[in-house]
Amino acid sequence: DEIRLREQRLDLTAAWSATERLVLSFNLPLSHRHFAYADLSREQIVTLGDAELRARIILFRDRRFSPNHLLSMIAALEMPTAPRIDRHGQRLPLEVQPGTGSWDPTIGLGYDLFKNPFSLHTIATLKISTPGFEGSLAGPSARLLATFQWQAHPRFGLRAGIDSRIDGVTRESYG
Repeated sequence: DEIRLREQRLDLTAAWSATERLVLSFNLPLSHRHFAYADLSREQIVTLGDAELRARIILFRDRRFSPNHLLSMIAALEMPTAPRIDRHGQRLPLEVQPGTGSWDPTIGLGYDLFKNPFSLHTIATLKISTPGFEGSLAGPSARLLATFQWQAHPRFGLRAGIDSRIDGVTRESYG
């Protein structure tokens, strides 16, 4: 029953700075997915993922122009725009679906530090899933992203980071 998935993804994103402290963005993922099944058959599809509407509100900055410290809050809503993928009339497991079929809110905090020629960007989020395809429920997901950048030259910089994620147990329901 093994399924191997390889995915190439393109995110179409639009952002709007509504005020100097509020940024709204909309993201729609498009993916090209290759499936390899245990029976040696293969399949590929191009599909939409779940769209996301996100707001970033700056809670604190040490100065108005060119701040050294930024603290922000993130609130997002993932919307069920991805189709459900079936094979021979059977729904594939939630882990290989392009979306969950649910409305999933996310909350988080971000911190940015700018000390020329260095910068640090961190964001921690928690996503809580709601029931999706046929009552399936993805577990909660905690994520941490930290990126450090050294701007060695005005036209050249080096960046390193960590992107980690811990997911709760997914409950599948086959109706």
